[in-house]
Amino acid sequence: MTITQIQKQAVKERIYEAALDTFYEKGYKDATMREIADRAEIPVGLIYTYYKGKAELIEAIVEPVLEFVSSHMVYHENLDTNSYFAETQSMLMTLMLSRKAMIIAVDKSAGTKYENTKELVINMVTKHIANERPKITANFEEFHANILAISFVEAVMAVARNYESREWAARMLTFITDRMFPSEIPRPA
Repeated sequence: MTITQIQKQAVKERIYEAALDTFYEKGYKDATMREIADRAEIPVGLIYTYYKGKAELIEAIVEPVLEFVSSHMVYHENLDTNSYFAETQSMLMTLMLSRKAMIIAVDKSAGTKYENTKELVINMVTKHIANERPKITANFEEFHANILAISFVEAVMAVARNYESREWAARMLTFITDRMFPSEIPRPA
């Protein structure tokens, strides 16, 4: 990579980080390109060299999180029970690394194509639980999956919104997953 390419990449990353922080603090609707530029310490016009506008910026922030969640839902369908718990915990901890983007997608994306992200994720989790839970729990009805999905998504988002530390998040996420799944299911040691 040349020095110019490295500099261009550094500017693009500054714009991304500035947009991430601005959307996180103000929400998509209330954030302005001027605020993002000021935070990135660049002229407003330079943003448009890298991104077409706010819509493309939020897409760059939110899309990787949604792709990660979606791909892990598919991956988890093929796991045995013990691996499932470990992989779920690992996925949730990885999501905590992108918690600002996750919060933007769920709470702060009004006025974008992502404004229904929470419902989308709840539907994905509902389908996932509906496919997996009957294998391990007797008398499981389809509506139970929706109740569990809503509770699960809200609980994970509460951890993201109130994040204190990696260790704290791990404890909270373990608490959530332990209560989401019946105790008679064998757990990894």
